[in-house]
Amino acid sequence: MLIVNQMTGNRCEISDHAKRRWAELLTPDPDIMSVRLGRAVPYGGQNGTGGFLIDGDVVFVTNRRNGSDIYDVTTVLPKDYAIANMQAGHHHRLGDEIETTPASNKADVAALAAEIDDLPKLSNEYLVTRHAEAVALRTMVHSSVRRRALGRLMNAIEAEQARRRDVKKQLAHAKLMMDRHKALKQALRESVTEDQWLLICARADEIERTPAIAVEQVA
Repeated sequence: MLIVNQMTGNRCEISDHAKRRWAELLTPDPDIMSVRLGRAVPYGGQNGTGGFLIDGDVVFVTNRRNGSDIYDVTTVLPKDYAIANMQAGHHHRLGDEIETTPASNKADVAALAAEIDDLPKLSNEYLVTRHAEAVALRTMVHSSVRRRALGRLMNAIEAEQARRRDVKKQLAHAKLMMDRHKALKQALRESVTEDQWLLICARADEIERTPAIAVEQVA
């Protein structure tokens, strides 16, 4: 369903990810989300490919679809998180470019570095959410130091997501091989006599123990 923003006239469609973020931050009621998106006002820098819309304590992040006049709402950020986290306590009027001091930059970069170290412990859902937030925050922050740190966080999240996809593929392949092994074992069991099966099992056990026996003899 398309929502028309009253201030910009842009037609917006809310992504599933943004709906989940809305439910996490405020309320699962999608009708309230549509109303607040419709009355939200432009926030910060706007361009032809997207920008930010703010209503009260919520910031909607929008991106224009290629070859279309429809804007996708990609995620939803808490206003306090989107602003205070980057400004380290310095409040600016709406429309000002977000700035940070050298001291706050140092603290923020250290916090982001610590967050990168914790990525393997975090859920897949959190990684998706945090990546979307980092992308949005990177376009809002003025400090080049902060932007580079957010860029490193985004790259680290993407690397962690790729690692998890590889692990998932490896586990799926291992399961497939185990299933094939069980099927072959069952087919073999059904094709031989009981005595032949006992001999096969004994030989298999001997083969499995051979490396261990050899090591014991060398020792």
